[in-house]
Amino acid sequence: MKERRCQRVARWLQLLAHPARLRIVTELREGEACVSELQTVLDRPQPYVSQQLCVLREAGIVACRREGQFIYYRLVDPFVEQLLEEVVDQGERE
Repeated sequence: MKERRCQRVARWLQLLAHPARLRIVTELREGEACVSELQTVLDRPQPYVSQQLCVLREAGIVACRREGQFIYYRLVDPFVEQLLEEVVDQGERE
């Protein structure tokens, strides 16, 4: 694996090693969600969820769209989707 690719993969793994961010991207595999929906799933305050989403957005893992007062987030990185499929789904089968 080339150095640049290794650095990129390491960055993704580092970002996803955080339990809240891993839970967020796992939820977003099911489809778009707004902050309040993710807040309910994580049982954490809105500022905390928004902060984690900001980290994921800046990394290019999620993207958002505004609809009225709500901002909906979605998973946009196909590599992360594949990684989750391999790691999270495999863990659930065991």
